[in-house]
Amino acid sequence: MDVVLLPGLGCDTGQFRHQERALAAEHRVLALDLPGHGDAAPLPGTATLDAVVGEVAGRLDARGLRGAALVGHSTGGVVALLLAVARPDLVARLALLDANVPVTPQALAAKRSRVAAVDGPGWHGVLVEAMTSAWGPREPAQRDAVVAGIAATPEAAVRRLWRDVLALDPRPALEAVAVPALHVRSSRDVDAEALWRANPRFTSVDLRALRAGHWPHLVEPGAVTAVLRSFLAGPGD
Repeated sequence: MDVVLLPGLGCDTGQFRHQERALAAEHRVLALDLPGHGDAAPLPGTATLDAVVGEVAGRLDARGLRGAALVGHSTGGVVALLLAVARPDLVARLALLDANVPVTPQALAAKRSRVAAVDGPGWHGVLVEAMTSAWGPREPAQRDAVVAGIAATPEAAVRRLWRDVLALDPRPALEAVAVPALHVRSSRDVDAEALWRANPRFTSVDLRALRAGHWPHLVEPGAVTAVLRSFLAGPGD
């Protein structure tokens, strides 16, 4: 099976290096930077969430990929979720790694309450603070390197995209997923039982006990790789 890895906001494919190397023994793996991130060309104008989803779909079409497993971290997971609904021909399995996809009204309201800060003049400081605090208690040197990369990503590639993710109600898309799906929780407030009630195709794995923060694929790469291997080897529809 083809496996497509999508990093999060301000992140790059190097953050999936452990999983890319490990999964390549069993799958053809393609890691894609989001537009304007890493080595990927920026979109013309501002990168909205819809535009990013369309651009990623275009790159998968250009490679002739069909029926791939999409693995997305954080914002990359939101992109993967929307792509699975908009282009089901491209996606056979979906894995969301600590993606911001709340399913309870309280968690959704908390996410959306942050939109005003992204609209304000101090948005960049808010971004840096949010990513720093989301990292978790371990590996501070690695945290500093990741946050520096996020801070250096061009505004046109991240600001509107981040706002759109925060403003999104992901519940209709979660309910519409028609393939085997996985949510890996490491820090985000996503209720596993509520997610399963919304769509029984979703299974959940909770890694919070590892204290790996929002980047478990970097802080606990072996645990995340094992979870993904198990999911990718599971039964299909």
